[in-house]
Amino acid sequence: MKPITIILIICFSVLVQESNGQNRTLILWDNENKQPIESALILNSALQYTNAISNSNGLFEIPQSWQKNDSLFVHHVNYETTAFSISKDLKDTVYIKPQDFVLDEVVVYAETTVEQFLKDIVVNTERKLKLPVKYDAYYKEFTLENDKYISFADGSMQFYLEEKRGDLNIEASLLESRAVNLETSEEIDLSLVAPIGFESALSYTDPSRVSRFLNVNKFDNYNYSIKDGESFITILASPKKPDSDTYSNGKILVNKGDSTISYLQFQLHPISIENMKVVNAVIMKSKIKDYRVTVKYRAIEDNLMLDYVRMNVEMRLFNDKKIDQTNTFINDLSILKPSENQESISWGDRYRKKSIAKNGTDYQSEFWKNASHVSLSPEELELINRDNKDSKAK
Repeated sequence: MKPITIILIICFSVLVQESNGQNRTLILWDNENKQPIESALILNSALQYTNAISNSNGLFEIPQSWQKNDSLFVHHVNYETTAFSISKDLKDTVYIKPQDFVLDEVVVYAETTVEQFLKDIVVNTERKLKLPVKYDAYYKEFTLENDKYISFADGSMQFYLEEKRGDLNIEASLLESRAVNLETSEEIDLSLVAPIGFESALSYTDPSRVSRFLNVNKFDNYNYSIKDGESFITILASPKKPDSDTYSNGKILVNKGDSTISYLQFQLHPISIENMKVVNAVIMKSKIKDYRVTVKYRAIEDNLMLDYVRMNVEMRLFNDKKIDQTNTFINDLSILKPSENQESISWGDRYRKKSIAKNGTDYQSEFWKNASHVSLSPEELELINRDNKDSKAK
């Protein structure tokens, strides 16, 4: 086993959507640095619970159900909300402007302080996220080393969530999975390359723990700004003193109809990353370079369910000799629907390991072709379309 693999465990204790030729693909672009924008939410004002999310290359698809002249809104934590419409004149590239995070310290919305408004949306969201619940889900994980994909694994899973003694208890069952090992990672132990794990993604079932800016005890540490929209209220959060602790910039979209969270996105503040300590671990050191999370909730009748979580962690591993590399871990969790059988997962079916990479099976169905909300980048598509047996043979 590689020493680096062991270090990753010490340091840290998108489903293939079937291509439809009739769907139109657009790309989001930063109009200042001319770079693609990842994890932006594209909302259709005419279809409240139908949306798209841009992938790592800024690409997103316009579903066939979206009609000509529909009004679309692009939301991203670091960019201004941008509106455009579907028409024959719509260009393939949509440019949006970076967001200025200099926010007012005190904002009042509908005669309520921002702190009370935040408390209300957290309470409302928690009230509609029913536990216990059992979900059918699709989960995938990627690992990159120096911007090159070195491993991929995915699986059809079931999760049973319940609250025990104030904590979220997670039971998991792995129904079907596959793993792809690239030529560049022949010596890597695939069971250890996903230090985030699906447990971390499922923790976002609790909106009060999503990030510090939604924690009532941390409100004084943030500036908030609220913007009223047609279907959603947008809340921006930024730390008052980012150099004093570990903080994130964030964006929350709130459904106006029931004051619940629809979408949330946050990223570690650049100053917090710069001030983050280097961790010593046996033969090398590690330091976080980026941490980004996208969370989406979906309405099911009068309840809410966790819909989608994407976690992206980037860290540098180095020492005084030959090692100096950057590893990126991308985990995607898509909740497909509540399971037909809501009973707890039996002891014999339980699966508790963080990574599913070593549990590739002879898969018979093609569940991954229509299970994910998010299109994959060309690199991700190439990776997961490789035949696992051929990769091993090479």
